[in-house]
Amino acid sequence: MFRPAFPRFVQLQERVKSLFYSYGLFCATHQLSTILFAVISVLFVIYPLRNIPILGNTSQMYEMPLSDYNVGEKSSASPRWYSGPPIGYVQQILVKSTVAPSHPYKAPTLADLYTAPLHTSFTILEQINRLQVGDGTSGKKLTISDVCLHVSEPDANVQGSRFLPQFDCLILSPANLWHNQKEVFESDKEILQTVQSSAQNSYEASPRMRDLLFGVPWRESGMSKFFVRNRERTVQYSITIIYKTYNPEYIKQLTDTLLSLYPLSLVNSNVSQTITHVSYREHTTSYIADYTPLIAAYLILFLYIYFSVQKIEMVKSKWGLAFSAVITVVCSLLMSISICAVFGVTPSVNSGEIFPYLVVIVGLENVLVVTRSVVSTPLNLEVKFRIAEGLRMEGWNITKHLMTELVILAFGFLTFVPAIQEFCLFASIGLLVDFYLQMFFFATVLSIDIRRLELSDLGRGHTYLHVQSDTGRVLADDSSTTVQPDLNPSPAESDTFIVASLFHIPKRIKVMNFVAQFRVVQRLMMLCTVIWISLGALQDRHHL
Repeated sequence: MFRPAFPRFVQLQERVKSLFYSYGLFCATHQLSTILFAVISVLFVIYPLRNIPILGNTSQMYEMPLSDYNVGEKSSASPRWYSGPPIGYVQQILVKSTVAPSHPYKAPTLADLYTAPLHTSFTILEQINRLQVGDGTSGKKLTISDVCLHVSEPDANVQGSRFLPQFDCLILSPANLWHNQKEVFESDKEILQTVQSSAQNSYEASPRMRDLLFGVPWRESGMSKFFVRNRERTVQYSITIIYKTYNPEYIKQLTDTLLSLYPLSLVNSNVSQTITHVSYREHTTSYIADYTPLIAAYLILFLYIYFSVQKIEMVKSKWGLAFSAVITVVCSLLMSISICAVFGVTPSVNSGEIFPYLVVIVGLENVLVVTRSVVSTPLNLEVKFRIAEGLRMEGWNITKHLMTELVILAFGFLTFVPAIQEFCLFASIGLLVDFYLQMFFFATVLSIDIRRLELSDLGRGHTYLHVQSDTGRVLADDSSTTVQPDLNPSPAESDTFIVASLFHIPKRIKVMNFVAQFRVVQRLMMLCTVIWISLGALQDRHHL
């Protein structure tokens, strides 16, 4: 008796196919409920996008040695936008504190952990306000008020605007949470709750305000409600000062003053000092130029799906199916960005530009896979069984390729290279969201479309022709006669049914079936991802 070499693997494969079959029956039976659940989930997830910056509105950076910097001077290596004096200059004072428990068996409270490190911000602000530096040209004493960038009242529509300076120097620090009043801070018994108050009423936008006030990404600040109490804990933040003019003498004097107060601070003088110029897009600039390639990509996706589906006679609305496919891909992109934004992950220039096109490519192939599988099922089956059988045939392949891609991205994330980690995180979320929408939304829409076609044909008295792949016979529903066409299916195609035409398959359908059956795009993308991750990891290791 023949036994498979890996019985557990075969059992797993059959189990996955069975799960896809059961789900296909469910979504095709409860079409309205499934569609409604998918729509509600999409709206709920993308709701945070109302407060995040528009994609493409990224900054451009240009670094140069500080010794070569001359205000307004432009060189041949300078970018086109680098001209004239900047609006302001940013200096950050990084504070890093390590808090150790006073007793190995006595757990410190949250106040014990965070009071001392945050209290230092008030001390540093006092030193900044007291500092006076002589001006070599006029002979007067310069204070922070003379060199800082003054701001007026912030926009009340900005989340957390009550923590921003008003009619004062633009200085950001954790002390802003207590309006720079030390007495208020010392009397606060719920310090962490005050910090968390910046998150109220804006779950997705509040981490950005905390990032501004603490000057570091929130996940690196060390502020958390959950911690191992009886061990050392590091808390870090920055005091960010925005100057209106560049005064190297004032900056040097401020640095020396702070180093005299905190002699444990270490400064590596061997590191070359650089100044980074950052340019942001003006609000009056049109976004059409940035969005034109992305809009064109989704338009091409729509037209390609429409003209491919147009050759398939087993669907009711070609326009509707193509539109649903594009909606699936667009919602997958929006949900992925929203989920990343909620957890404080923002795209860099490279990943933010590549990621939308990655979703287009992966989403297109997944849509073709599901469509090809469902319309290739026997026409004599009820719609819900056709959907279930179609998902069952492709269920294992979909799961296998999804898990393979996730494993590759997991290995890429473990390289601990920031750029690679960011891309892998974005891509992983995008793949999972696309799989979710493909199952819950597009498969259900496809079942509705096929059901409408069936009802329409029955209302007009049309009959179906069924092709049995094992015998090649064409059976007519309204006749007992059997026609034997010259069809000789290969063994590899013995479990499929000819769809678009009985005797001639258009080339477009052949290409679509080939791409869907062998996962050409996904396999090529997996290969490119492995190569890119390997080269990026080797390059980062070389720099180290």
